[in-house]
Amino acid sequence: MNLRRWLLRSLALPLLALGGCPEPKPGVELGRYLVVATRTAGTCGPQQEDGSYSFRVDLTLRPGIIQWAETSGSPTEGTFDQGARAFRVRLEASAQVAPANRAIDFPGCVMVRQDVIDGRFLGPVPEPAAFDATTFVGPSFDGTYSVLWSPSPGSDCSAFIGASSQQFAALPCSTTYRLDGVRQ
Repeated sequence: MNLRRWLLRSLALPLLALGGCPEPKPGVELGRYLVVATRTAGTCGPQQEDGSYSFRVDLTLRPGIIQWAETSGSPTEGTFDQGARAFRVRLEASAQVAPANRAIDFPGCVMVRQDVIDGRFLGPVPEPAAFDATTFVGPSFDGTYSVLWSPSPGSDCSAFIGASSQQFAALPCSTTYRLDGVRQ
């Protein structure tokens, strides 16, 4: 299996499936959204960056909190600013790409992936404190999705930098996507 597929499977894009499983709490269910992510910038190299893709996510609001739950993963919580109608969801995960080998003094390679989603609703959003476990047809949203790849401190990931389809153009590197979310 090539490095790109391995990384995408081990740190699945979107990574948000790793967010944990918070207890369901009352709030305003905004519903299910179809989200289209379109690449706008990247330094990882074209072989490591998808041009665009789509996924589905269920959104729920509580005072100061947004719950982002992809249909294929566990819910993840982020921050929500009611006045600005803005939210942020952050995650970080790591995976060992190459094991350490003390016989040749190789520390191994552990790749770290940090994901940040910044979004803003394009219409009114109800005040979560005024609702209790109700459903509201949520407005569309737009935003950015940034993915940063870097070796963990002490790792040697130089073997994964290069021009082949299984390598990054540089490390650390990042990819940014524009997000457009439409309520289904």
